Amino acid sequence: MGRSSLEEGEQPPILELQVFTDYSVVTVTNEGFVDDAIAAKRDRLEFEKVDEQRWQIVWAGDQQRCRRGRDLEEWTTQLCP
Repeated sequence: MGRSSLEEGEQPPILELQVFTDYSVVTVTNEGFVDDAIAAKRDRLEFEKVDEQRWQIVWAGDQQRCRRGRDLEEWTTQLCP
């Protein structure tokens, strides 16, 4: 999910945090890949509150936005062409 340094053309990751009473969502978006198929990638982690000091990951997944094909602005879990 994370990298120690940026490759040429890459941009710093964008971190988004949504916090609710007993539920939180963390999304990390990376853009500017040198890859010829993938334009951007995002990882999403969903947490549920266990108690006052602990949270538990209940779901994790990722999506990418493709450089080629249809719907270049859409996020997908499918492989990019």
